[in-house]
Amino acid sequence: MSNGRPAGISTGGAIANTGDATVNVIDCVLTDNFAGATGGSGGAISNDSSGTINIVNSVFIDNRATLAGGAIYNGGSGTLNITRSIIFHNRIDSPRLGTLSGGGGIANDANGIVNITDSAI
Repeated sequence: MSNGRPAGISTGGAIANTGDATVNVIDCVLTDNFAGATGGSGGAISNDSSGTINIVNSVFIDNRATLAGGAIYNGGSGTLNITRSIIFHNRIDSPRLGTLSGGGGIANDANGIVNITDSAI
C-alpha cells in the first residue's frame, strides 16, 4: 500500500480503523503514505477507537503524519499487535510551531495497548 493521502484533517494514510473492528495486515509493505494534509495521525495506519490491529511480517517505510504516529497511531482503547515487522524511516511533520506531536514510528495515545514481538523499530 503506497501513496495514501486523505485530504484535510484525517487519520490513517492507508488504513483507518475508527470502530471496534479487527484489521489484519500480513506480509505487506506500507510506504509513502501521509495522514492528513492539514492534520492527522497514523501516516500508514490509524487505530482510533477500541479496535484491534494485527501486523505480521510487514514493513513500514517513509510514512508521515502531521500530529502523531509517523507510521502507526494507536488511540483510544485500541490494541496494536506487531510481530516480525520493520518500522523504519517514518516521521512527523508538525504543521505549525508549538504543536505537540510525537512517535515517528509508533504513537500510543490514551489507554491503548501495544504488543511488539520480534520486530525492529
